[in-house]
Amino acid sequence: MSAVNACGEISGGLNNFFVKNHSTLTTTSTALGRVRGFSIILLFLLSKGVKRCCELAEETQKSRDYVYSYLKRLQKYGLVDISDSFWNLTDLGAWFVEYIKRNSAISDIILKSEQKKNRRRTLKGQKKNRTRQIDIELWSKSTGLSGVQKEVVEVLVDHYNKTGSKFILFRDIYELAEKVKGSPEAVFAAIRRLRQDNIIYLYHSEFQGYWKLGLKKDFIEARLEETLSDRSYN
Repeated sequence: MSAVNACGEISGGLNNFFVKNHSTLTTTSTALGRVRGFSIILLFLLSKGVKRCCELAEETQKSRDYVYSYLKRLQKYGLVDISDSFWNLTDLGAWFVEYIKRNSAISDIILKSEQKKNRRRTLKGQKKNRTRQIDIELWSKSTGLSGVQKEVVEVLVDHYNKTGSKFILFRDIYELAEKVKGSPEAVFAAIRRLRQDNIIYLYHSEFQGYWKLGLKKDFIEARLEETLSDRSYN
């Protein structure tokens, strides 16, 4: 299927939907005609469940600002909404994703073209964010932390370097243990030690019972200073 025919099918399918919902969706019809590329990638990711902006940034390897600008546009079009920092599809967004999924040739054309176009943007964004990335190799060698304790810190640092977010969310100790690749008992003990050492914080989020685990600001700033000093020396 050509790109022209694909666009024609999108328009045709959308028109059928909007005829049934004309009173509320007249202006949205024009807006949806602009939804393509990276916007559709975000919609597909949100169709799997609610996500925070930093999680979408990590999955797509884009900056949070870049992802946020697209989410706000999709919100304006009525395709997504946000609740307590979590983004989700609206009914219209869910319908639009299902329509695209049913037309695999359309989604292939859109997604492949966007992936090719965004390779250069990704490299540019990585260079821009490099100055805020931290390296804990020197710190790891000098600290007396155990293997699991270091694993917890490394998971958080890797998340921070990829997304700029200081924290991750998890439902229970078993989910976190799977992410850290340690036993629940060892991970629980590691968290207790890291909190005592003022490296991390942990508290219960009000959103759907999630736990919030993150790096302390002082720890991040100290590691950033070490990283920059090491780069300057080398």
